[in-house]
Amino acid sequence: TGDVNIALLSGIIYAFSIFAISDTFSLNSRQIGSLFFIIKFIPDKFFIIEFPRFF
Repeated sequence: TGDVNIALLSGIIYAFSIFAISDTFSLNSRQIGSLFFIIKFIPDKFFIIEFPRFF
C-alpha cells in the first residue's frame, strides 16, 4: 500500500540521517541545515511506528 511505501521511505531517510549526523564534524553548516530541514518534514506517526523497527 501507499502508506507502507511512505513509512519505508521515511525509515530509509532516518537511517541516512543517522549516518550523516554521526559524521557531523565533516559537514559544514549548510549541509547540517539541509539535513534537519529534511528530518523536520518526516511525519511524526511514521517516526513513531518505524523508528524502532529500523533500529
